[in-house]
Amino acid sequence: MSPLELDRDIDGHEPLPSQREMFAVIQSLASRCERLEQKVGTISTSMNRCRRKLDVCEWLNESGDSPTASLWEWLETKSVTDAEFDGYTRTKLWDVLAGMLAGFVTATDNTAPVRAITSRPHDLYAWDGTVYAAITGEDMERLCTKLTRILFGGLVRWGERSERAMSRTEYCMEYARIAGLFSTQQSGATASRVKHLVGGMISEHAEMVVLET
Repeated sequence: MSPLELDRDIDGHEPLPSQREMFAVIQSLASRCERLEQKVGTISTSMNRCRRKLDVCEWLNESGDSPTASLWEWLETKSVTDAEFDGYTRTKLWDVLAGMLAGFVTATDNTAPVRAITSRPHDLYAWDGTVYAAITGEDMERLCTKLTRILFGGLVRWGERSERAMSRTEYCMEYARIAGLFSTQQSGATASRVKHLVGGMISEHAEMVVLET
């Protein structure tokens, strides 16, 4: 029987390749894999170069209906209910201000002049009457001051309904405590904390990576 015949198995299959032949096949496959990896890497690098970060303000300006009023005009129409105010009197100021602003936003049907997105939850954007623009640190401090004034409007109403329900001493002490809470010196750090809290509460999804055309 010839060597070729000896290499065949009992089922008549073709002879198995020699070790030299198997080694050559493995080398060929490894070379192909390496070239494929290099090609994928080149394509990935090329795609990354073609990608850019979507301009958030551009996305906001193009998505949804435009607000009917600027941020500052909108805030002029806002107030807190007695029940909301009562809940705010036992909370830290930055939590109060963040809760107020987020509540105002979520109560507005998709046209609030303050927005945030999930990929940048610590940034806020405000409608200035024409377009959305990023809220700066100075804007945020002004915004916190405005929210505090709204709180003091609630304090006036609280005084009117509470004065006759408490003893004079109790009323004066509680009024002073609440006023002191809302009169806490505001700083850039407080405004920044409020900004971060609000962003996490109102952020909406936006696809941040797009291909340039």
